[in-house]
Amino acid sequence: MAAGTKWKKAGRAIAAAAMAAASVATVGSGVSVAAEPGSYVVQVEWLEYRPHSLSDCSVQTKPLWCRQAESYGSLAVQSKSPSGQLSTGEVRNFGGIWGEVPMTCSTAGAPWGWYPGDSTGGPHCPQQVTAGERYSFKDAAMCASSTYANCRTTWMKNANRVNITVRPGDQIRLAVHIRDWDRSGPDDDICRTNTWVGGLDRNALEGLDRNSSLSMPANGDGGCNVTYRIRTVGAF
Repeated sequence: MAAGTKWKKAGRAIAAAAMAAASVATVGSGVSVAAEPGSYVVQVEWLEYRPHSLSDCSVQTKPLWCRQAESYGSLAVQSKSPSGQLSTGEVRNFGGIWGEVPMTCSTAGAPWGWYPGDSTGGPHCPQQVTAGERYSFKDAAMCASSTYANCRTTWMKNANRVNITVRPGDQIRLAVHIRDWDRSGPDDDICRTNTWVGGLDRNALEGLDRNSSLSMPANGDGGCNVTYRIRTVGAF
């Protein structure tokens, strides 16, 4: 089977599923831009989060709790056309909605991947992380949105993949913003970074499949490394 035929069939299948599916399915496979002939479906899979240099206290000896953080954040994917037009973008939120941490949450946060039994969208608490450890995004309950400020879906695990539709020449922006929650004071940025991929021509889009990472150096509160996979999964 020719590569172009394979991509077109895959793209039509993804488009049909996206149009027929409810918002729950959109968490894992939502196409955020209307497809046009000659466009491609690119998938970003958020893989791992590794915090480092966390400093949650002023104690010189840095006991374990000083090297931990109660994290919440947003992972965003957005495209930009050669003319500069930006797509709405796709966001995955984890650890609760920004500014809406329930008072029932422990000041130590919840274990990474903690998920309350309410599948319709119960309260979610910041996820506890330790400097130097690795955390898989597929294990974290996430909701889908176009903003960090709310959810348009229920919370789900294995929701770390985002599909967007692009045309040759478009650029793709990947952005991470993770904060350390503090009940008694302002929240600190412990991972804030972004990168652009592209613009890719038709041949590059058809062969796109690679792993890469974003990072932020220590800023006094923390630093991070976030890995992801980006690949083409369909065409129209």
